[in-house]
Amino acid sequence: MCMIFFLYGEDGYRSSRKLKEIKEKFIREVDPTGANLAILNGEKVDIGKLNEAIFSSSLLASKRLIIVEGLLRSKVEGIHEQLLELLKKRSPAEGGNIVVFREEVGAGEELSKARSGLFKFLAKQKFAQEFKPLSSTETANWIRKEAEARGGKISSAAAGELAALVGNDLWHVSNEIDKLVNFKAAQKLQLGETAADFKIEPADVAELVTGIFDERIFALTDALAGRQKPLAAKMLEEQINAGAAPEYVLSMIVRQFRILLSVRQAIDLGEGPRKVATHLKLHPFVAQKAANQARGFGLPVLKGLLDRLLEIDYLNKSGRADVLTSLDLLIAKL
Repeated sequence: MCMIFFLYGEDGYRSSRKLKEIKEKFIREVDPTGANLAILNGEKVDIGKLNEAIFSSSLLASKRLIIVEGLLRSKVEGIHEQLLELLKKRSPAEGGNIVVFREEVGAGEELSKARSGLFKFLAKQKFAQEFKPLSSTETANWIRKEAEARGGKISSAAAGELAALVGNDLWHVSNEIDKLVNFKAAQKLQLGETAADFKIEPADVAELVTGIFDERIFALTDALAGRQKPLAAKMLEEQINAGAAPEYVLSMIVRQFRILLSVRQAIDLGEGPRKVATHLKLHPFVAQKAANQARGFGLPVLKGLLDRLLEIDYLNKSGRADVLTSLDLLIAKL
């Protein structure tokens, strides 16, 4: 018996935050030691380990928390069909272990027959939650709430300006909110005023925020894919010195390599930039830039680097490695 959570959708930021809430609540209310928390890499785990992790009991706590990320991307033979049968037989219900599956895929995304069966089963669970990309208005509202939660205030006009500049990539938006809040708080302190008494205005956004078409990300991914160690190290250092959180930098690099991989595959199928933009739901500018960049790299190089970046992301989320250190090591081993 187990309780299943399914967190899915294109908005990876909010699903990651929800996952963090579940994990923190489990540690706070069930197992402060964290000994009964297991985090599995869904892309590589086999059915034996899944079975053992999901259905084994603990002698030290009333239940265990098992987190599985990226299982729908797994290429392990038969894993999706086997898990589906296993879950159906064991009658998921409240009262047993807690299992959280997190996937950055939407309900409308095309899945293979094997994966779609598991997806449909998980999506019907009581605690399934889809995180769809926010609209421009929803993003602006989210920005206002987040600014207040982080000790600041932002005008409606500034929130709208930020949403227009950055889009609904909440990893990027979150990083920009932190920069704006910290900047305004520091400004107030320099003037001898209360740090919390400020409001972010459109002029602040115009001065500090980098738009979604950030040339530095293109340059950094170029350097990584081209194995240009000194340049990649310099670009990474510049991003961090500019105030970008390491997790944000990693998310942007992963996002860009995913785009490059998809664009490279589309190009190989004979699609032009305009069709790529429509097919992959990319801004035409992003599609054109990505197409120009992707033509310079073979699929094996892009796949290899993306796999290594996703491994860094997994190790960071499971608390086994630091993002910045891991990125430095990746660059050193290029």
